[in-house]
Amino acid sequence: MGSKDNFLINNLNEEEAWRLFKMMAGDDVENRELKSTAIDVARACGGLPIALTTVAKALRGKSLYEWKNSLRELQTPSMVNFEGSNGEPYYFGLV
Repeated sequence: MGSKDNFLINNLNEEEAWRLFKMMAGDDVENRELKSTAIDVARACGGLPIALTTVAKALRGKSLYEWKNSLRELQTPSMVNFEGSNGEPYYFGLV
């Protein structure tokens, strides 16, 4: 990507991941109705900071239905968008 310095960003542990996710999604995730689904969504991001941030911001202010739908999508990966892929993980230059 033309960057001068590349560096490794490790996965966050569960506590750090939840803290980042909550910060990006807003305090609504503490709502009794939403919290368990929000925790499951955060876990589905696998501790990856970019996934946690992107998903949390996308779901901020959304309904419980949208949260549950997103969780289903995260738990059911689709190879349709990755034609020619053998299903193995692909790493983007950060090793």
